[in-house]
Amino acid sequence: MSFAIYTTHYSESDYIPVSGFYPIQVGKALTEKQFCAITDATGDNISVKNPEYCELTAQYWVWKNKLKHDYIGFMHYRRHVCFNESINRKKNDWGLIEFDKIDSNYIKECGLDQKTISDALNGFDILVAEEWDVSNAGATSNYDLYLKTDFLHISDYDKAIRIINESYPEFNEAVKKYNNSNKGFYTNIFIMRKEVYEKYSEWLFDILSKLENQLDLSTYSQVEKRVIGHIAERLFGIYLTKVKNDGDFKIKQLKRTIVNNTNCYVNYPEPSFSVNNTPIILNFNDKYSHVGGVLIQSLIECSNSDMNYDIFILENSISEKNKVKLVKLVKSLTNFKISFLDMNKFDVFSKLHTHAHFSKETYYRLYIPKLFFNFERVIYIDADMIVQRDVHELMNIDLEQQPIAAVQCYVMQMMIQDRVLSHIESGCKPADLYVKNYLGLDDPSRYFQAGLLVMDIPQLNKIDFTNKSESLLTDNYYWFLDQDIMNAVINGRVKLIEFNWNTLHGNSTDNQLVKKLPYELRSSYLAACINPYIVHYAGDRKPWLDRHVMFADLWWGFFSRTPWFIDDLLSRFEKLENSNYLYSKSIFIKLRNKLIFIVNKSLPIGTKRRIVSLKFYRRFRAYLS
Repeated sequence: MSFAIYTTHYSESDYIPVSGFYPIQVGKALTEKQFCAITDATGDNISVKNPEYCELTAQYWVWKNKLKHDYIGFMHYRRHVCFNESINRKKNDWGLIEFDKIDSNYIKECGLDQKTISDALNGFDILVAEEWDVSNAGATSNYDLYLKTDFLHISDYDKAIRIINESYPEFNEAVKKYNNSNKGFYTNIFIMRKEVYEKYSEWLFDILSKLENQLDLSTYSQVEKRVIGHIAERLFGIYLTKVKNDGDFKIKQLKRTIVNNTNCYVNYPEPSFSVNNTPIILNFNDKYSHVGGVLIQSLIECSNSDMNYDIFILENSISEKNKVKLVKLVKSLTNFKISFLDMNKFDVFSKLHTHAHFSKETYYRLYIPKLFFNFERVIYIDADMIVQRDVHELMNIDLEQQPIAAVQCYVMQMMIQDRVLSHIESGCKPADLYVKNYLGLDDPSRYFQAGLLVMDIPQLNKIDFTNKSESLLTDNYYWFLDQDIMNAVINGRVKLIEFNWNTLHGNSTDNQLVKKLPYELRSSYLAACINPYIVHYAGDRKPWLDRHVMFADLWWGFFSRTPWFIDDLLSRFEKLENSNYLYSKSIFIKLRNKLIFIVNKSLPIGTKRRIVSLKFYRRFRAYLS
């Protein structure tokens, strides 16, 4: 038995993070902003009618485009039903059980899990939010409630009743019974067997279409224009009254809940493509937008037209201007989709430790399994990378029952060999002891580079990856930040793939690190450099800052075909107009190179005095900035 419960969202709000629940953005055709992976504005839709139809634009969209499950259901972003039938909580005057927020306690107490929901559905055709006594609102009947409710006009409802009597005379008795009853089914919350939902939708939208043609909303306020949605609540009650009287379907009523605070957590995405999907996750901030744009451009140029590419960008500050440029990259491509996920709602990031060229955005990938639980496998790629080969190939590699596939980190292997000291905050430990004792890896040779990851989401969630990572986030300081945390949690359970999939550019002109590698590692790395599938500009020497680094020409080639290239050219032309700038810049470069030579001689890499000096240098640089 399969079910799909769609929760309708008008703005950014919390989702129920349980498989089988699908957040859907309603009224998407009326705004450029997208905050749900699913919207009511694709395929056959009435999204533009959302001001009048309310959540019914989602019901229409599912009816026309998504009837793939045995049961179809709808709830609101903050009003749900409780599948735990033994719950013992007081209801408010509106018949709702109040909760503070959507969290693990709410999910557990309300039985919002696959098994409890499946058990509740078993043997029933319709599950519905329980009836509510309208006398709580001072009305004597459902008809009287409509008559007395502010901003509603009884003449509109009378027109709907006449349409039913004319088009569906077999419902006449149900209309009278429901209108005269003091109990009604409100909030449009239900789960129906697919066949039942199809019949109900045909009946409902036929009536609403005819009603729409008879209504004149030209003088109505925005609140009054919601008339179709209000009338649909009554039509739902009439439909249930009829099928109950006929005894054709088994119906179960469930208690209703309401969540008071729905702005706590991040949205949970869904796949944008049903076949040949390649979910790709990136994370960067506004300053790195042009860098992320270059990566996306390379993904486009190395893609397969028969495959789909579902790009999700984890961010917290990308400007609207840069978002427009990023989306523009794929605007004409039907097999590419870009979605943005706001990570600001995770408070933990404000407390995290960073150093050198790292930013807090690097930690976002720790939350991928928690956010992308609706996916089987995803590909994570650092923004400072470019691809030279179709990454869809990574969706088909055998992970050999491991939760992650990645490339062995040759930089860490060199540091282990030379016993380079970790940074001061982690205790200046020799790299071999840092990896083995501080991180707890049983086999340090299986320490991986986290710039490119193939992630098995069910496996990672099975080992509680995100929660374990989060528990480490603020406990200690880490040399390579979240990469160290990932390695500590995974502890060698990684499928090591070819260096070609994450070929580091060296970060130095003389490849001093490469020369120190063991022969086997060095040979593998150099072979990858001849034919890199993905180039990784790791470290602080980036091609957009230094044109002389390895593979810089590849980066600039992709960059020249992005919307940021013209801006960069204009900026450089402005600088060219100032000859003093050119002179001072050249002097600075020469001085920098001499200083690097002197520093490397007097403060050798890996020594404690170099680490201490770097710490004071970074503090001084931060003070100046």
